[in-house]
Amino acid sequence: MFKLDVVVPTHNRCEDIRRFIDRNSWFFLNSGSNLFILDNASDSKTRDFLYAKSISEPYLKVISNNDFCSATDNVIKAFDLGLTNRLWIMGDRYIIPNDVQNIADSIESDDFILLSSKETNSLFGYTKITKKNVHKDQDALISASCISTIIYPLGYKPTPKDLRSASLSTFPHTYIFVKNISMGCVARYYKGICVLNTPDGGANWSYKDKWFEIGAEGWLDLSDKLRLAGLKTNKRFYTCFVANTSLGSFRGMLKRRALGLISFRFYLEKRRLISKAF
Repeated sequence: MFKLDVVVPTHNRCEDIRRFIDRNSWFFLNSGSNLFILDNASDSKTRDFLYAKSISEPYLKVISNNDFCSATDNVIKAFDLGLTNRLWIMGDRYIIPNDVQNIADSIESDDFILLSSKETNSLFGYTKITKKNVHKDQDALISASCISTIIYPLGYKPTPKDLRSASLSTFPHTYIFVKNISMGCVARYYKGICVLNTPDGGANWSYKDKWFEIGAEGWLDLSDKLRLAGLKTNKRFYTCFVANTSLGSFRGMLKRRALGLISFRFYLEKRRLISKAF
């Protein structure tokens, strides 16, 4: 199997990082891949654990940000590390699937690899995402919205301009992925390989105060920036993220209403964006 440099941006998530290492250590030990924890100015509990763990786990490398930055900027930093293997940026609550070991070594070094964020097909296989179908494959776009599903080409480094544009979105990884495919790169989308988000820990961002800002507004900003970059999108591109996630589900709406995250005042303030995203 090809080696990967897995980078996990995190901030004050000691227990999540502990579980991540416990559940995924087999992958690094078996493949010879590296795990870089990009710690974002966490308190001493997280840092002390990571540095102590790195002594006994040779694949684990710890890089600390002394000054706090946004979650998006912390993701962007992963591209500036100058790593030598394929880069895989992951969230700190995900489980690496066993089937990653079955991805062929013969994949072209400049191909992107896209995994699924949910189980879509029990049969192992892949489809190609090209310039012609990048904005039409709704399943692929939803998968690409998850930070843990994209494995980048060998030695890949975004241009400074792309990094600046990506940093203005809450989906920087999706911008970089779609922009590159629209410029002629190819992605192999493995629908049968699912990267699991663990149920441990608190509620995810879609049930917190900034759910609309991160999800709906963030996706609309992403779509606008990709259109400005020359990608010919359609209306389905703008609506697919909300339509195919809990943001647009009836159950999700009821839960957010019960949590006090949706009100009539909220609707009045956001009605223009709601009509565009939903």
